[in-house]
Amino acid sequence: MKKLIVLFLLSCAVSGGVADAATYYVSKSGSDSNSCAQAQTATTSKLTVNAGISCLSAGSTLLVRAGSYNEAIVSTPSGTSWSNKVRIANYPNETVWLKPTTINESRNVIWLDGPFHFVEFDGINVDGTAAAAAILWTSTNNGNDPHHIRFQNAEVIAGAVSGAGAINLGEHALIGATGSNEVINVVIHGGGTTGLCGYQCSSYGIYIKGPNNLVENCDIYDTSGAGMQIYNATGDSPDGNIIRNNRIHDITRTGSYDQVWGILAASGSNNQIYNNLIYGINVGNANSGNAGIAVSGDSNKVWNNTIVNNRNTGIIVGSGASRTEVKNNIVYGSTGSNFINSGSGTVLSNNLLDVDPLFVNQSGKDFQLQAASPAVNAGSSLTFVTTDLNGVVRPQGSGPDIGAYEYRSGQSSSQPAAPVNLKIVATAAP
Repeated sequence: MKKLIVLFLLSCAVSGGVADAATYYVSKSGSDSNSCAQAQTATTSKLTVNAGISCLSAGSTLLVRAGSYNEAIVSTPSGTSWSNKVRIANYPNETVWLKPTTINESRNVIWLDGPFHFVEFDGINVDGTAAAAAILWTSTNNGNDPHHIRFQNAEVIAGAVSGAGAINLGEHALIGATGSNEVINVVIHGGGTTGLCGYQCSSYGIYIKGPNNLVENCDIYDTSGAGMQIYNATGDSPDGNIIRNNRIHDITRTGSYDQVWGILAASGSNNQIYNNLIYGINVGNANSGNAGIAVSGDSNKVWNNTIVNNRNTGIIVGSGASRTEVKNNIVYGSTGSNFINSGSGTVLSNNLLDVDPLFVNQSGKDFQLQAASPAVNAGSSLTFVTTDLNGVVRPQGSGPDIGAYEYRSGQSSSQPAAPVNLKIVATAAP
């Protein structure tokens, strides 16, 4: 019987069914001459992150002790599933920074251009300013298909890299990419160059150029031109992405006064954009192109967002958009138009436009709702929007609320710290 159990476990290990649960350590007091076996003990750790990564296999973890590491990452082993992943994480309660002074040819601190998958970076802060670098790129540019890469619980400072994003998911290449990457609970800021040379001087917080990615609970500010862009001109269509529960705010720099957005979904289909708070975009012209959220493509969803105090238009459904759903959004305090619809088959429902939503403290940037808000109980029920930006279950009353926040009795008068007439637009479709 014991022999059968051993054979079964060996078979599972070979097939990837059982994770290798080994944990390895890196620290500023370590040595790369220590073997991988020795590096499984914190007191005999590796010195560099890349040396620690070389020890990993599916199911294993690398814990990085506190410090600033002058390194960039271009390769990592892969996992076989999220339950059997490769994990690279900060040691609990310790602060870790990747801060290279020189960079690889891709100009990214973490450049995954290979068959990498099921890799999780957790608590690894990245600063690209010294090397004028972007941060994370899961690149399909050379025909590779990196997928299921998760980057979470970190701060990102982009360097002076223009025409891209601090985080890039995919590339302008047609390979039938899997995508399915995740950016979760990440604070992103910086990037771009000075001057008004168009998009070449701009940088986005996140640039999505592939399908099925998730961006949630992120705080994006002080980017140059846009908080987030979903677009691919020549490669895999950026379909099925989910952008939810993010704060995009205080953008005051751009490479072009006519190219400023909170979220730009310029192509792709069946993308879901909901529970996002967008405010303080105070650069760019108040024209028909700049927007808190701008959408093209087919069957995209813009639900329960709060867009407030921006110089440009609130929501734009562009002429290249078809069958866009715009539901349960608050747009207030726009210098430009609150809403422009140039799409075909647009479905509009229960949006609160240019009417005071009665925020708790608009000047203090607390965009939760007061009990008397016209947005309370005024939304339509949406299958996928079951909680709000704070994780509060929807609905709390007789119906869901409009905007990113759900009012609840006894709620705090302040928002959680973050690393947004009664003209309700009813169903219509020009």
